[in-house]
Amino acid sequence: MDYDFVTDPIHQYVARCSMEHCALGYWLTAEVGADSLRIATLLDAIDRIQQRRSWEFELEGSEYSLQLSPEQALVRANALGSINSPDPDETDLFDGEMNFFDAESSANCGLEDFKEFLTDWQRFIGS
Repeated sequence: MDYDFVTDPIHQYVARCSMEHCALGYWLTAEVGADSLRIATLLDAIDRIQQRRSWEFELEGSEYSLQLSPEQALVRANALGSINSPDPDETDLFDGEMNFFDAESSANCGLEDFKEFLTDWQRFIGS
């Protein structure tokens, strides 16, 4: 997973991820930000899952929600929960246009990669 962390002109921290993982960057920027307590909670949840003391962890945010399992971290836009399935006759209209929307709305990665992503973010905002 490719990512980069920057500070925008208003001195907010921003996570930028490759296209297939951009929802992870949006989630980290919007739902975690510089909240060191939230980062510590997430890293603790990952450790509990990796040590098999827990099987999953969920964190619902205002825009995006996170679900952790032993295999992966999944970020999903909360708006997806309220979207009805498209009419089958309209599906063809959306196929090409929805790829970018899908990347902005949902992304996943392996749990170990996600832990590294959070740890790198923690170092970035600490400096």
